[in-house]
Amino acid sequence: MNSLEIITEILSESNLSVEQNIIIERDRDNRGREFVVRYEIIKPPEINYKLYRFESRDFPFFSDVPNLKKMCDFILFAEDRNHLHIFLIELKLSNMSAKKQLEAAEEFAKFIIHSSKRIGRAINAHSIKKIRVCNSNLKKSKFMSVEKKYEFDEDNYLDYSLKSFHLKHLVS
Repeated sequence: MNSLEIITEILSESNLSVEQNIIIERDRDNRGREFVVRYEIIKPPEINYKLYRFESRDFPFFSDVPNLKKMCDFILFAEDRNHLHIFLIELKLSNMSAKKQLEAAEEFAKFIIHSSKRIGRAINAHSIKKIRVCNSNLKKSKFMSVEKKYEFDEDNYLDYSLKSFHLKHLVS
């Protein structure tokens, strides 16, 4: 059983994103105007993935303490050459911080990995990476080198600046 199959065994199918080939969010901005942001997922044949979306209602065991149910918008599990890449993805319209959502999602991802061990299907080869996509920064990205667009910092954080997710470069 590969790592991605273990993930699909652990996580409820109800949390799979309806759109598996597109990261899409429909919401309202601070002024109440509806918006839609979408980023196509581009992958080579050798990479398999599953895209999950979690909402605060998916954590009913937590009280309504402010920020306790914060979670990133998507978690993308991608398997390449027996290595599981866990991408925590937070979408932002403006240049707002995504730190709380990404840190909460990191703890959740670690819990999933530990859960794989508890059920006797340990996922040993894995990495967790945090990605913030700021819609207002996408226009500025054309001046950035290709290598810089996929460069994670020492905390495995990346301000992603492309209009589609290129898994080949993200897993490298």
